[in-house]
Amino acid sequence: MAKSSQIIPQFGGLVCVVIASMSALAAYNFSEKFNHNILLDITTFIISFVVLVLAYGLVSKFLSGVIKDLNGSTAPALAVTVVSSTAEQVPQPDEPQPSNPDLIRSCLNKYEDMLAEAQRKDAQKRLDTLQAINEYIMKKMTDRLSKKSIATLLSNIERMAYNRFDEYEPLRSDMEKKLKSPDLRHLSWNIGERLGIPHRERAVFIKASFPVELQNASIEYLEANLRDTVPSYIRIDVPDDGDYRFHYEDETGLRVAV
Repeated sequence: MAKSSQIIPQFGGLVCVVIASMSALAAYNFSEKFNHNILLDITTFIISFVVLVLAYGLVSKFLSGVIKDLNGSTAPALAVTVVSSTAEQVPQPDEPQPSNPDLIRSCLNKYEDMLAEAQRKDAQKRLDTLQAINEYIMKKMTDRLSKKSIATLLSNIERMAYNRFDEYEPLRSDMEKKLKSPDLRHLSWNIGERLGIPHRERAVFIKASFPVELQNASIEYLEANLRDTVPSYIRIDVPDDGDYRFHYEDETGLRVAV
């Protein structure tokens, strides 16, 4: 582009020089037809030379100015086009770059594996907790409940553990040693604490399991008095931090988790 802007003015100047030279030559031939005068020849030569130089300079300058004006009017448009085109192709720094789909798939697979492992551990802990509760019921209720009543109670505990609150079956303390309201309230608290059951559901569970023994106690009363200090056969058994085992007295009378 720069070479063409230089060549065009020079070429135009040369064209003017050729035209002026031909004009001078014609004038010289015309003068030869008349009286030949050396002074006239010199004058014609000087005038022709000056005309040639001026013509070359003026034409070159004129054409250079025209080309510059043309370049100046079209260059901004071209520049805008180039910049806009470049802006469309080059991503902005704030735009998120495409992620590696294999890496994402690998992370999601690991997440699913970790979730499955956490669910497996939670299910296993729930089973271990129910096993400890079953052993606790057998040790505490053998002389208080019949075999059939113990089976019903264990089934109700499992229903509570798996949120099947509308499937409770009633039972009775049908042995000579009867279970009283404090015993049942403490029993419900001990079991529900290890299963992570809300107090309200613990009250519903024990009321539905022993409707005769707790016929005079409302759900609200049971919920508010699950962990009271009333003396009873079944005492409040607070589990150790993060543990689900129950405490039993050893030969020395100390309560240990078993």
